[in-house]
Amino acid sequence: MKQMRRPGLRDWWLQRLSASVLSLYFLPIIFAWLLGFLTGPLSFYQLLSRMDMKVATFLMLAAYTIHSRIGLWVVITDYMPRQAQSYLVALFDILFVIQFTIGVYLIWSF
Repeated sequence: MKQMRRPGLRDWWLQRLSASVLSLYFLPIIFAWLLGFLTGPLSFYQLLSRMDMKVATFLMLAAYTIHSRIGLWVVITDYMPRQAQSYLVALFDILFVIQFTIGVYLIWSF
């Protein structure tokens, strides 16, 4: 049976970097919402339709996909039966590609 190995240090750094990108994206939005600058759906739409926010949202989506993919890989290889690991990783890789593709479409189509 093929061993499912990944370079641990690279994954560790990617997890930290992607978590930082996610924090840098969401914390200002949460603070703006809590301080009353984002009052309803229209203000969120106006914020997210700006070009700089579209680029930031694209980077956040990429970071989220990387972060989730590494996290699920760890869970699958730690807790799932060895016979099913490669199939589950392939299934989730396909789902992540679909998620990323739909996310990119939604970001740039509105």
